[in-house]
Amino acid sequence: MKLDRFEYGRQFEVLAKELFLKMDYAIRVPNSIRDQGYDLIATKNTFSYYVELKFYRSQNTPFNIIKETANQLAYAMRTAENASGLLIVNYRVNDAQKHQILLDYGIHIWDREYLYALFSKYDITLADQYEKLLIRSQQGTKSIPVLKKEQQFKDDNNKPPTLNTPSKYDAIPIKKGEALSQELNHIDCGRDEWRAYELKCQEILKYLFDDDLSLWEEQARSDDGLSRYDLICRISARDDYWKSLMDAFNTRFILFEFKNYCNPITQGQIYTTERYLYNTALRSVGFIISRKGATDNAIKAAKGALRAHGKLILLLSDKDLCNMLTLRDQNDSPNDYLSNLLDRWLIALSR
Repeated sequence: MKLDRFEYGRQFEVLAKELFLKMDYAIRVPNSIRDQGYDLIATKNTFSYYVELKFYRSQNTPFNIIKETANQLAYAMRTAENASGLLIVNYRVNDAQKHQILLDYGIHIWDREYLYALFSKYDITLADQYEKLLIRSQQGTKSIPVLKKEQQFKDDNNKPPTLNTPSKYDAIPIKKGEALSQELNHIDCGRDEWRAYELKCQEILKYLFDDDLSLWEEQARSDDGLSRYDLICRISARDDYWKSLMDAFNTRFILFEFKNYCNPITQGQIYTTERYLYNTALRSVGFIISRKGATDNAIKAAKGALRAHGKLILLLSDKDLCNMLTLRDQNDSPNDYLSNLLDRWLIALSR
């Protein structure tokens, strides 16, 4: 079964909890439904780890995301005693980055290989499940090894856990994504506020994908001067989702159209956007962002453009934007959200 982004994370959490139990830790999960800055507390004897779990489908996660997550965890446990923060991630973090996070925030990191080594030591079945999860979550057309099993593992579990007090942390700022969601929802649909909607969508996209896209050329005219698309960006990311678009659809540029309509968009908007996409010009992928999503006929037209001409048109609504803003505020990946949308889009594609 293909897992979506949240099921990947849930399965990752289940495996981590099983590992802590194998290591003789007791586990406590916060009762609050609000984000506490950590997912669980693992305790052995009188020592506790405050644990934050992060699962990303990309193997290339920007270091600033690690820093923001470490800061959030350090802030969340600022009054804890006889405890250390532990960030568990499913991607590789180099030794220099681990050392910097420990030095600055007092946060330990268990990354992809270290976690696999622990699974292998305490339960080889868990190690196998973990590896399969990593394989299922891969993106794009290339199949690459997910683990470096030949690496030496230094087992320090029998030593007393290291107690680190955060040497610094910043107060958690007001969540920008939440503010942007509220501002988006306050814009009325319809002709009068089309420009306000367009500008707000651009602001949201830059917050979500500033590390992944560049150029940000808005309201560009076509060569014949007769038509205009809203925004075009150049892919500049190392993230696996955007790399998979480049590989699978032979594209280097992404087109965005914004529709401030009060009703779902129709197939007419799909045909208009399709005219701006060219496989030979490395511009074969576009996004149409609208208030209410698309009609069934519009969805059929978008899928027809992919089947007949290899042009990928993905349809996003305000709800999708707000969901991605929430993920970004939590230091999770909006790219994973798009990746799962693409998976479902391609799986459901009929003849």
